[in-house]
Amino acid sequence: MGIQEEIEAFTSTGYSKRKFLVIPSIETRGTAHEIFREDLVHGTLYAAEHEPIKVIFYEFEPEFYHTVYIHPYNGELLHMDNNLTGFFPFMLEGHKFLWLPKSIGEQLVAWSTVIFAIMLLTGIILWWPKTEKPQAEIYTGLERNYKMEKKKL
Repeated sequence: MGIQEEIEAFTSTGYSKRKFLVIPSIETRGTAHEIFREDLVHGTLYAAEHEPIKVIFYEFEPEFYHTVYIHPYNGELLHMDNNLTGFFPFMLEGHKFLWLPKSIGEQLVAWSTVIFAIMLLTGIILWWPKTEKPQAEIYTGLERNYKMEKKKL
C-alpha cells in the first residue's frame, strides 16, 4: 500500500472493506452513471477482490473529478469522493500555484523555474575546472612523495 492510500485510508470517512464478488464493468458503469448523468466515465478500476470497484468521472473543463465506489456483488452505491477537495489536492495546489490565484501563481512558479535553471547552468560553468593542471600537480606530488619514501628505505 502506497503512502497516498495510507493517508487517504486514515483521513477518509468512507466505506469499510468487505469481501465481495465481482460484477461486470458495464453494470458498474451503468450504476455510477445514474448518479452523474451528464458526465462521462473516465475509467473503472478493479482492485483486490475484497475492495469495491472505483468508477472515475473526470472532465478538464469545467473541472470535475469524482470517484464513485460500487459494491462489486450487488452494484449498490457505497461511497462518493470529490477528488478536488482534501489533503492531496491542497498540496498539489501549493505545488503548482503556491496557493495564489491561478493566473499569478502559475507565472510565479514558471519564472522561478527559469531563474533556477539559469543559476544551475551558470554555477556548473563557473565550477568547471579551466585546465587539467591541478590534476597533474597532484600526480607529480604523489610521485615525488613515493620517490622520497623509496630513498629512505
